[in-house]
Amino acid sequence: MEDHGAVWNAGHDCVGARLETDVVLDWIVEFERRFRDAPHAAFGFVTRLTHEDVRKAAPADAPYERFLRRLRDDGLLERTVLVLYSDHGMRFGQLRRTYVGKLEERLPFFVVRLPPRLSRAHRRLSAALSVNARRLTTPFDVYETLADLLEFDGTARHGCGAVLRRGCSLLAEVPARRTCEDAGVLPHWCACHETEPVRPSDPAVQRAADAVVRYINDQLAVHRGRCAPLQLGAALDARRVRPRDDLVRFRSSRHDVLGRTVEFDGAAAAARSRVDEYQLTLETSPGGAVFEATVRCQGDDDESVQIADISRINAYGDQSTCIDVHSHKKFCYCV
Repeated sequence: MEDHGAVWNAGHDCVGARLETDVVLDWIVEFERRFRDAPHAAFGFVTRLTHEDVRKAAPADAPYERFLRRLRDDGLLERTVLVLYSDHGMRFGQLRRTYVGKLEERLPFFVVRLPPRLSRAHRRLSAALSVNARRLTTPFDVYETLADLLEFDGTARHGCGAVLRRGCSLLAEVPARRTCEDAGVLPHWCACHETEPVRPSDPAVQRAADAVVRYINDQLAVHRGRCAPLQLGAALDARRVRPRDDLVRFRSSRHDVLGRTVEFDGAAAAARSRVDEYQLTLETSPGGAVFEATVRCQGDDDESVQIADISRINAYGDQSTCIDVHSHKKFCYCV
């Protein structure tokens, strides 16, 4: 379908007279029918319909209902673990500027359905899934769950138990005291923080916002002459993350291709340090870019400000066509 542009209608939502979502879900059903008696895995990913407009979710309701009913009525779920999940939510637009919009980007939808016979024979596994629905879980846990299912023997061999690890099989209870740091979730993406609103005009917020713009311009320095230097237009929203002991003791993180290692100061060093963490929404010019950033401030000088991560939360369209570095496109406004 992607190789033949002429088949698309309704803004790339329909193939001929059929919704693309319907076409892909039908293909999955046919695949399941064909291989119903052979061990297999099927992976489907359909995101286009709501990628640009969350209001288009409603037209997908009927196709997904038909899809799930066909799987059930054809007996295709009797020996199948069904995982239904979403991509991230809207990353730009007015919704993204709200608190709900922040959660949309950080908390994808995820459902696991075990075959009825397996649920009855292994009630502890089914009960663990229910418990874990209200505990901190991540895609790393999905990996460990699939590892358990690959050679299933009725036990959760990849569960965490009392040990706090980056990945825990969801077929065993995830520790209730698990934190984002335990699970390898960086502060910018953690949805477990308690925050309190701060006036955007607060001097500490302004200093943090200025640091974000300096950081962005430093990143764009390699494109001097192509990307315009940015200036702070306004801090639109600011929230202070309520301090926790592990946050106060945070020193730095080292990262490589495989992951990040978080380093902490000792209790004595933490007692001598005051750390404030802010989640900021700010606008820059030229170009009207809106960014969301997590900023950590330790002390009162500019050198003590650390930028944890930055998201672009409005569309940038053709503003950055003059460069090819993907990680810099969200920052660049071509001159």
